[in-house]
Amino acid sequence: MKRRQGFVSNSSSSSFIIAAKTDDIVDALKPLKVPKGHPLTPVVNSFISVLMRAKRLDVQEHVEEWGYKTVAEFVKEEGKDRALELLYKGFSVWKVYVSNDGDEPVEKMLYDEDFSFKSADLIIEKG
Repeated sequence: MKRRQGFVSNSSSSSFIIAAKTDDIVDALKPLKVPKGHPLTPVVNSFISVLMRAKRLDVQEHVEEWGYKTVAEFVKEEGKDRALELLYKGFSVWKVYVSNDGDEPVEKMLYDEDFSFKSADLIIEKG
């Protein structure tokens, strides 16, 4: 088993996978919106802005991030991988890292909590 490469920090971080049946993350996150004037609008907008920092995953880049050259080598060593599973099921997949040391309360909450959301067209889960 190898460790993911390319992410070094003094703070702790956690990642989320966003998977959608669309190529546009703005369209993907529309189901999370609440009506204007709703008391939760500022919190939901902050949540969405954190998710909007996500980077779209490419299969090869994802495999190389963990130090492997091929998908077969990655799967053989690491086993099942949720991001690859969703990519192969036809979803577009993004990954966002959240930290416990930022100024954004919503980001800290996401770091601390095991948040997930699932619908037919959108999946958000800790990854």
